[in-house]
Amino acid sequence: MSVFAEHVANALPLYMVEMGLEHAGRRGAAKGADFENLVIATNQGYQKRGLGIVKKNQVRKMVAAGRLIHAEKSTVDFDGFMVGIGFVAFDCKSVHGGVWRPDKDQIHQHLFLLTGQRLMPKTHARFFYLIQMRIVDDTHGSLMSVNRTYLVENLEELTEAGKYEANPADEVHASAGGFLVDYRKKLLEIG
Repeated sequence: MSVFAEHVANALPLYMVEMGLEHAGRRGAAKGADFENLVIATNQGYQKRGLGIVKKNQVRKMVAAGRLIHAEKSTVDFDGFMVGIGFVAFDCKSVHGGVWRPDKDQIHQHLFLLTGQRLMPKTHARFFYLIQMRIVDDTHGSLMSVNRTYLVENLEELTEAGKYEANPADEVHASAGGFLVDYRKKLLEIG
């Protein structure tokens, strides 16, 4: 069992109780802001075209002793409804390299997604991560750093492995319709 899977197993029974506790700010939030802005722009496009309404969840923030802290634990970055899909809830992560390892500070988000996925298998609800990875690509004979986005919906496997490795089958591409991160199209492809 991976270290992350052990953390999930240990934390799951306490998850509902701990939801209201104070939580220190997310590490690495600044590096994910650009990616979240791309997702926000995509969501605005979906809404303008009548394809869904997905909003960024806001978390109350406070400054104490010169440090930014969150006044409450966040669940996930985004949730809403999409035509042809139903309810969606997801979290965005941005990392360097082709592997993402969730850490203990992110367990409350993972538990929210995993619990939702376990409780709603027969409903029209989707729980997933959108992970942007800055990967060195040498497919055209020269090294270059590119951003690739992956939709990760197999949360049981992620929990057990304790990491996600870039998989071309999970890659989300920009669409001809102008959506920068067309995760709706990917969700429809997955089924």
